[in-house]
Amino acid sequence: SPSWRSTTITQRSGFQEFELTGELPLWLPGEARALRGSVEAQTVQLDARIAQIRLVIAGEVRDPYWLWLAAQAERDAAQARTVAARALERDLARQVGAGQVPRADLLLGTADLRDAEATLRSAAGAVRDAAINFRILTRADPTPGHPERPAPAPVGDAALRALPAALVARTSQDLARAEERLAQVRDRQNPTLFGGVRRERSDSASPYSDRVLIGVRIPFSYAPQVNERIATARADALLAEATFATAARTLAGADRRARAQAEDAGAIAQLSEQRYRALAEQSGLYEAAYREGNLAFLEVVRVRAQLAGADAQRRRARVEQGRAASLINQTLGLEPQ
Repeated sequence: SPSWRSTTITQRSGFQEFELTGELPLWLPGEARALRGSVEAQTVQLDARIAQIRLVIAGEVRDPYWLWLAAQAERDAAQARTVAARALERDLARQVGAGQVPRADLLLGTADLRDAEATLRSAAGAVRDAAINFRILTRADPTPGHPERPAPAPVGDAALRALPAALVARTSQDLARAEERLAQVRDRQNPTLFGGVRRERSDSASPYSDRVLIGVRIPFSYAPQVNERIATARADALLAEATFATAARTLAGADRRARAQAEDAGAIAQLSEQRYRALAEQSGLYEAAYREGNLAFLEVVRVRAQLAGADAQRRRARVEQGRAASLINQTLGLEPQ
């Protein structure tokens, strides 16, 4: 930096000095390595946080997608019930015209059809709303995809600690330790190497003399400030270590819970399918008995309502089975394909 000092303002033949200097900061012993370690730890942590954010976004996409699939399952069940009720009403109308069945049965069949149509309208609205919510989030329409297959369970603590949710805690721990090492190295301000030239004369009658300036400035260390930075970094490291251990245990518990839910969903899906098949067979027997005049039409409507409920239940169970597999993959940090 240039400077000029003179007394010629007050004295015609006064002192004059021109100086031009520059400074170059120097590394403290071990500072370059510690700083490089801190930067690398920050880069790794940034990558881990990006992966975690991507996983959070994947979870936010998964939820409305499965809500849409569940609504679609309800709509499909309502549509199947409506188709069956409409066919039954046409058959009853034909039989009433032929004088084979009383009109009361036709009215009961018509009422059942209107109820099925109302249920279908409501279910279709739920599908529409779920699709709108998905489109708001993703700017794309939901489409049925291949069912997710649950990823294998992680084996050992090392596998759990490598999951994205745990990686953030682990990289935070590494970063805190790197910052602690950097704080230990930076126990003072950086020394500086300075150099320059100075041109001066004592009065206007004297010639200028030139000098070269070279030196090193070494600041003193201030222990309380250094100790404070080290203590702060060490506390961050201890907090990150505790968070890391908690994250691993939390992930292990979440994985076990998700797999137990998937097993329950699979069992419920099988039971729902068996119930549906039993009611479908019972409905066929009731309709045959009604055509032979051995059963009231009200019983046929009742068993058909049970069959429609069982159909909706089995469709929901299939969706829940897929959702459980998706939850396992979400827990293990796998994005939907």
